Amino acid sequence: MSDRIILAIETSKRASSLCLCLNGTTHTSVLGDGKQQGSDLIPQIKSFLAEHQVAPESVSDLALHVGPGGSTGLRMGIALAQGFSMVYPNIKIHAVPLEAMALELLLKLEVPQNKAMLLADAYGGSVFVQRYNKVDNDFQYDGQIEIQSREDVLAYSEECAIVPDLGHLREKLEWPAQMCFIEDSFPNASLVLAVVQKSDEYVKPIQEIDVRYLKASSAEINWQKRQEGK
Repeated sequence: MSDRIILAIETSKRASSLCLCLNGTTHTSVLGDGKQQGSDLIPQIKSFLAEHQVAPESVSDLALHVGPGGSTGLRMGIALAQGFSMVYPNIKIHAVPLEAMALELLLKLEVPQNKAMLLADAYGGSVFVQRYNKVDNDFQYDGQIEIQSREDVLAYSEECAIVPDLGHLREKLEWPAQMCFIEDSFPNASLVLAVVQKSDEYVKPIQEIDVRYLKASSAEINWQKRQEGK
């Protein structure tokens, strides 16, 4: 791994983040002042690489967050990866999903609870839920995204950790005392890097990479509610 130069990017938030693994050392950077500008991303990455005396053609691996998350920012990251792969066709592209970063965060923080949830506001009184269960002292993603009512989520009786959500739900709702929020910047490029340092599971041809969504139309949400009511 030490001979690989890995550049990880996370672009779903208002301020993008970068992480560079060089000679076994990790360097990080948060881009912008909270107003993410797509036109600034490439110059900022060039400056970040130059700061650490890395030529763009020397980067062996490019890892990016592909969602679920903010689709505009994620598409910007994918467009960047597409451009990189055209100019440097030998680069290895890693498309890292959100749940892989959530698992890495739960492992990193040694969460004591046996259950965890990643939440995002689905609007219309609904919440998207991704569940994680602890098995043999390690968390596993159960592989499903659910749409639940806010009341159902707030009434969840078992102790659980809540990975910071994508919709700022914490500020909008009053959460039960037994729920433990993980106070950490999430998602970020450091977690993207941590995932790809463990394996090449998420290596994909650039033409197969697309944004993964964590949202649905009000019509889809209402249809699911009607099915549940039958």
